[in-house]
Amino acid sequence: MLDLSRDVEVIDEQRGANVVVTLRGLKGEPRKYTTRGAFVPRAEVTREKDNLQLTFPLTAASGVRVYKVVRPGSVRVVIDAGPGIVRTSPALLEHVTRPLIVLDPMRVEGAGRDVTLEVARRAAELLSGAGWQVRVTRDSASAMNLRTKLELARQSDVFLALDLGRLPGAKRSGVTVYEQSGQSSAQIINAIRAGNAPPYGTLVAGNAGGTRKLGELLRGELKGGGVAANQDTTSRVLTLREAPRRRC
Repeated sequence: MLDLSRDVEVIDEQRGANVVVTLRGLKGEPRKYTTRGAFVPRAEVTREKDNLQLTFPLTAASGVRVYKVVRPGSVRVVIDAGPGIVRTSPALLEHVTRPLIVLDPMRVEGAGRDVTLEVARRAAELLSGAGWQVRVTRDSASAMNLRTKLELARQSDVFLALDLGRLPGAKRSGVTVYEQSGQSSAQIINAIRAGNAPPYGTLVAGNAGGTRKLGELLRGELKGGGVAANQDTTSRVLTLREAPRRRC
């Protein structure tokens, strides 16, 4: 609960795994709070131009409701969060705020440790903890069949394949982030890779621009962690992200 000296406009929105409550035209000091609430363990107040913003984490299974209680001389803003609150986000907003990320670790025979699976599992833990939807295509004992992978690829917002230098002709070591380019057997895929897709291109297959941006972000994060990552293109691989989509 927030007790205010006057009535203000209150706007609440969900951004990823966080809820941001904006108090329009209100002044105050930035602070961090630890709460006793079972579903909102902490919150932070920050300044945003002429407004104050309250930000707090929200678990994937919880909903949130924000309302005001106006009394003579005071206003109380009540924020109710938890699994008992119905999520009111439209289906489209839910898709935007909680994208589906699919991690596809290749099985590498004779490599000793199952490195790609270890990386995928750890990445899935971090992403799930941040509130994203994550699916890993296999575990140590079994793997999804191709049909299931294709279905996930059509539904996914990010499809990331992890491999250990087994692309045709690959001789380098370390980390390389590949982007699809060059000639494919499908003309529409060539156009998408070249950035010349027709207006309906993204209805057919994943947009190359998103792949390029994701690759740049990945290499930036690896560099920040002290890991050198190369960038290269390949035309000999048609990823599942480029699989024809259900809508076409």
